[in-house]
Order: sequence, then structure tokens, then C-alpha cells
Amino acid sequence: MFNKKSFALLAALPLLIACTDPVSTSSSNTSHEDEKEVFTNPIVQRSMDAFLKGFRMEGTITQSRRLADSTNQNLETNTYYTTIAFNSDTENAYYKYSYQYDAELGGELPIEGPYIFFEGEDGYAYQETINASNEVTKEPAKVGTTIGSDLTFADNGFYNFFSILIDSDFTLDESSGNRFDLNIDKAGLISNNLLYSLNSGTYGLPSEAYLLASNEMFSELHITMEPLTSYDSMANQYYIIDNTISFTLLDAGKETIEHLEAYPETEDGKVLSDAFKTYTDDVSYKLTVDNSYTVTDLNVENPVPSSHEEISDYYFTTDKAMYIHDRASKEDASLDKASDYYLAPNANNRLQAYKYDGNSFVAYEGNITEGEGDDALIRFPSTYNNYYTYSDMTPDIAMVSGSLFDKNSETNAYEAKEELISTLASALSITKRPYLLEAVSLNGIASIDVTINSDNSLTIVMPYGYIDTLATGIYQGKVSLTYSLGDYTISGLTA
Repeated sequence: MFNKKSFALLAALPLLIACTDPVSTSSSNTSHEDEKEVFTNPIVQRSMDAFLKGFRMEGTITQSRRLADSTNQNLETNTYYTTIAFNSDTENAYYKYSYQYDAELGGELPIEGPYIFFEGEDGYAYQETINASNEVTKEPAKVGTTIGSDLTFADNGFYNFFSILIDSDFTLDESSGNRFDLNIDKAGLISNNLLYSLNSGTYGLPSEAYLLASNEMFSELHITMEPLTSYDSMANQYYIIDNTISFTLLDAGKETIEHLEAYPETEDGKVLSDAFKTYTDDVSYKLTVDNSYTVTDLNVENPVPSSHEEISDYYFTTDKAMYIHDRASKEDASLDKASDYYLAPNANNRLQAYKYDGNSFVAYEGNITEGEGDDALIRFPSTYNNYYTYSDMTPDIAMVSGSLFDKNSETNAYEAKEELISTLASALSITKRPYLLEAVSLNGIASIDVTINSDNSLTIVMPYGYIDTLATGIYQGKVSLTYSLGDYTISGLTA
């Protein structure tokens, strides 16, 4: 059964399978549910009765690229191991996972997914996720980005492709007795949905497409595409792209895609949930962020990694203000008025920055930009001034469910479930810039371990690794977050 709890890769999907289908598919099973298509060949009839309810298929999509000249030299061949499944009996759902295999790079290299789409009652596609509170939520599928247009299910390649086939689309190869050639135009719709992401929206027709049957049921799908010609303007070179598709058809008549379910609550999970609930917006506490890392410069030959450590103390106060102390050294946690600053709500409940002027802390309206003169002391650019509320800045730790962690009996640490690491990393840390950690922003967190200390403070350790957004350096390190309760007020911290 396919259920996203089994997979770690739950990042937002770059929707690549947009519809190329000129045939109306506004209801995935319309032609067969309403018109009850009759198939003259008993193998086709038996197969269609089953496959229209649901199935999965496993196989390969192979793409090769060769020079479009007299040499016809083959330049590369890529094999994409792919699994696709459809539910189309009691509901409509679509699953896909495609990867390449490279032993030197660690085995499976995901190309697409795994992801699952369900069709809602309104005909639009949605995905299910488990949030940091262990609640199953429905997220509308979008075109391209989260702010794009909603995706309809049937018209975006998620429909069961057997639903567009009619009796005349199958031609029995009399010489074999078990090969059924498919209508080329219909096979083109099927293949272009399968190949959209690889061909970047370039379409073509198959040179041949057929189904093989065994035990009186379709068992294999094979499609060979007509060669595509592609031009690379940078290389000033034409290439020929060859695509072949080969799948084994499995679980005919079965709906193998499952809905997500919240994780069951455990005694250990309840203990951790209660510890998290301590840190609400109504209490005062300190969050210490210790970020220790190395940077490997990708622009230097034979680079030597440089080591860094940045430690900041964030005080969230009873008067709903935020005091920031960036430590000069790991050992020195004492506050320093000259370099510290705080954010407090203005009349509109927006956070205003306050900086020490030598006599007292005063509202600062200037260009608070890191690295410019005295303003290098403050890590709060003016673009954020009077923009955030206090609740924007506080971590969402109080709403995190301990059920999303498993307790290690040897270390007594609570280890985050792998598939929820990205979600939990965001909930456990500050997510607003300029305090958002790049390791969290770029989904670079590898694991999360939470320890409840003897004084009831919490230590959260998150190892990470990522390449920065400009691809200039490799960052590897570990973030330690320490939450501890205290009686903090701005007047007390600035006295």
C-alpha cells in the first residue's frame, strides 16, 4: 500500500505533469461509468473491468541523447526507475515516484516524488500532509508554486489512463495472441503524461505502443517514442532524444493508495508534548541558538573547510517583547547593552527595534543594516521594523506533538520521524528573517534529537548539510537549540 508516511521526501512538488490531453477528462471514469463501454475481446474486457478500478505499475523510462549529425554518436543514456499507481473505484488518487540509481552517490537519487494526489469533491487535486501538531491536513495542489492556480485532478495527467481507451483502441496481434497494439493517438496522450517532466513539455507520438497479456489479463505496457530533435543554443548543437517506456502492470482492480493517518499517541510522546506545551506565548523563556559549522568554498581548488560558530540568546519576555544578544564568545552569555537590542510592540502591535544610545534604549528608525558602521551591532534590517508581530517571531514549539518522535531507550533522546524532519525543524525554531536559519530554510536538516534535561529545559540538536543558494559553498554543521523558562521582562533585561 502507498502511504506517504513511508517516505522522507515530502517537499513541495514542482508540478511537471500538466495536462497535454485535448480529450475531455473532466471525470476520470466518465466514459466507462456512464456508457459502460463493451469490449469485444474477452481479455480486453476482463482487463478493463479490473484496471478501471485501480492498479499500480513498475518499470523504467529510458531516455538517451545522441548527436544529430552523421556520427549519430550516443552521448548519454539515463534510466528512470518509476512506480505509478491509480485509485479509480471508490475515489480518484494518483501516486508517482521516479528515481535514478547511482551506487557511488549513495543509491537512489529521487527525480520525482514520491507524491500522492487525491481528487476532492470539487474536482480539484489536493495532497495530504501531517503537520507539526500531528493533524492530517489537505493542501490544494498548485501549478508551479504555492501561490499559483489550483490544479484540477482529471485534466492534469493524474487520471487513470485506461479511462480514455475504448474498444477500437485495441488491435490484437494475431501472430502473438497476447499482444494488443494501442491506438497511436491515445498512446501519445499516455506517453506524454509519463514523459512531460523529462522532455520539458516537448511532445511527440509513439512509433509503437502495445500491451502484453498473461493469464488472460494485461501484464505489461511498452511504448517507443518517435525520436525528438532538440537544439542547445549554448553548444550550438542539435541532438536527438530517444524515449522508451516499459512497465509491468500489477494489482489490477485494487486501490493501493492509502490516506494518511495521524500517528497514535504514546506515553513517551505525551511526556514530550507536555514539555513542548510549556513554551507558549504567555510565558517568558530564553532560546539559545548555537550554530557550529564548516564552510567549503566551491570556487577554490582543493579548498580547506573553514570553521565557524555563532551563538545567540533570544529572550521572549512576559511583556511580549524580544531581547537579542549575539554572543562575542561561547563562554560569555552576559548581556551587553552596547551591542544588544530588543524588539517591542508599538501602538499597532508591530515590533519596533530599540537600540542603546549610550544612556538608554531608544526607538531606532534608521537604516538598521548589518555591516554598516555602528549598525553592524544590530541584526535587524529596517525593512523588518514595525512589520512583525510578537507571535510572528515566537517559535511554534508549544503546538508540536510528541507523537512525531520516537524515544531512544539508550540515549533517552526523542528522535524525530524521518519524514517529518523539515516540518518539525520549522516549528521548533524561529522562522522569520533575519533569524531564520538557512539550514532550516533550505531543508538541510538531517535529523532532530530532543532531550528533556534534569532542570526541565529542552535541548534540541539538528545536524545539517546544504549548498548555499548561490552554489558557492558547502555548509555542514550542527544547530543546538536550548529552551529554558525564566522570569524575563524588558525592564529587567535593560536595567
